[in-house]
Amino acid sequence: MALISTICARRLTPHLPIPEIVVLKIDEDEASMVTCEYVTSSGYVVYNMEPDPIMAKYQELCPVETTARMVGGRWKAVVLEQLFEDAKRFSELKRAIAGITQRTLSQQLRELQRAGLVERTVYPDAPPRVVYTTTPLGNSLRPLLDAMCRWGKSHSAAMALKKLRASDRQ
Repeated sequence: MALISTICARRLTPHLPIPEIVVLKIDEDEASMVTCEYVTSSGYVVYNMEPDPIMAKYQELCPVETTARMVGGRWKAVVLEQLFEDAKRFSELKRAIAGITQRTLSQQLRELQRAGLVERTVYPDAPPRVVYTTTPLGNSLRPLLDAMCRWGKSHSAAMALKKLRASDRQ
């Protein structure tokens, strides 16, 4: 009797707002694919297609790399910190985060949305009002970001001293 494993993965396509879903069924005895179902962003299901080699590469990410991809970069953690406080409109976020451009903020919010960490709600007022909040998945990152903040504060003096010594050598 064959042992069949099912793997489900989300693929985020840059030009599509909705993630695509790939479900692979693999025969572990034969080490081969049995079926591959692909759900497109418009809801169509494609059966028995060839598996995407890029998807296999993404399934091998370690948990640290997965986390770093979700909150990595200069601005994502800062945006999340602001949204942990309260739901905010775009202009409120722009004012609260010193040094971020409108384009960068917009891009970071879109990436956090695609990752499922931030939710964008449009209210049909006149003019329309858009509010950003963290999702339960986004809120689950709060202890991690708090720990990173504590680590940064406790090691900032040592890092500044190391930087000063390096500049003295030049």
